[in-house]
Amino acid sequence: MVYLPHWPKISGIRNFAKTGLEPVYELLDKLGNPQNNLPPVIHFAGTNGKGSTIAFTRAMLEAAGKKCHVYTSPHLTHFNERIVLAGEQISDDNLYKLMEEVRIKTGDSNATFFEATTCAALLAFSRTKADYVLLETGLGGRLDATNVVDNPLATVITPIGMDHTEFLGNTIGKIAAEKAGILKPNIPNFIGLQNDDAYQVIEDKANQLSCPLTVFNADFSVDIDNDDNLVYLSSSEEEVYNKPSLIGNHQYINAGLAIALCKHLGISQNHLNQGITNAKWPARMEHITNGKMYNILPPNWQLWMDGGHNKHASNAVAQEIQKWPTPTYLILGLTRGRDAADFVKPLTPYISNIKAVKVQSEPNAVEPEEIVKQLSDINIKSQPYQTIEEAVLDITNNNPLGNILVAGSLFLRGDL
Repeated sequence: MVYLPHWPKISGIRNFAKTGLEPVYELLDKLGNPQNNLPPVIHFAGTNGKGSTIAFTRAMLEAAGKKCHVYTSPHLTHFNERIVLAGEQISDDNLYKLMEEVRIKTGDSNATFFEATTCAALLAFSRTKADYVLLETGLGGRLDATNVVDNPLATVITPIGMDHTEFLGNTIGKIAAEKAGILKPNIPNFIGLQNDDAYQVIEDKANQLSCPLTVFNADFSVDIDNDDNLVYLSSSEEEVYNKPSLIGNHQYINAGLAIALCKHLGISQNHLNQGITNAKWPARMEHITNGKMYNILPPNWQLWMDGGHNKHASNAVAQEIQKWPTPTYLILGLTRGRDAADFVKPLTPYISNIKAVKVQSEPNAVEPEEIVKQLSDINIKSQPYQTIEEAVLDITNNNPLGNILVAGSLFLRGDL
């Protein structure tokens, strides 16, 4: 974990199954229960696409003149990215004061750093006017620190896959049950593309709580026309929107989910279209065009970054890089607990070699030699390097002109 200066490190690991959200509620109570004094909250959970769906939703709402508070994690380069107040990242001074206030109130509580940060964000949101709060779960949903808003405006569940199995369960059904923990009685829920097991679990929970459902591939769907425009389809309409600003076919699905949500909020087609074009979300098939690594590239080389870290994410990346006409070289960095071979397999038909690196800004990074060992059964040459810079120079000095893809961890964006 990355701890802010002056923040006490909690020793040991709390048993979340026993304590649940009690430490969070205790801390919120000491802070005046800010979770009860927020603008309308839209709560997002899921394994893949949460950040992108939030980015599209935010851009659509802002195109309509709405102010949004946004809470996401992790950050890429600066901690302030996690807390957006009415459209602007929280200032260093405001963040420091908030965290000090929370630290003092925490006292002997065993709240974790993420829980304390979440409470700080909710406190900031309660003190600043806005039209909406876009709230992203950190891990799971049922026991996530963000799951303290009793009456959200809506909940959203993006595609669910196998991830964080040590905390959430070893089947899609178990993981979906944790994610579905954000559903609240009678509150509308918007469901992204799911496999059958995940959808059944979410639907059963929604039925128990009488949640109105809007479901991808049932109530709405998306298509891509010959000009790469997004076609939004429902039982009552077919609307054509611009090509999403975020790259990849999976982003059409994320944008479609955001459209369904924002239509429910009364946002016009014109503003939805502006949002699709304006959405920004770094480290998701991002073309890197500045910075130190870009500056050391020889002419005509391309540098790309994707922070996805599971098989679902690498499948989406594979759909894009298979279109590239020149060779692709993978620079791979991982956080502990990730399966290197599982992540790489979908990419293997489209990459020429792999350079394993250590994620410099991640305390729990896997050593490059360990990544290479995990890839021993993959029939692609892989080599360990300590830094991205070493890997980039080796690729560009010893291979034909092509594309360099940096992938495996969002924290690699900070290294870039």
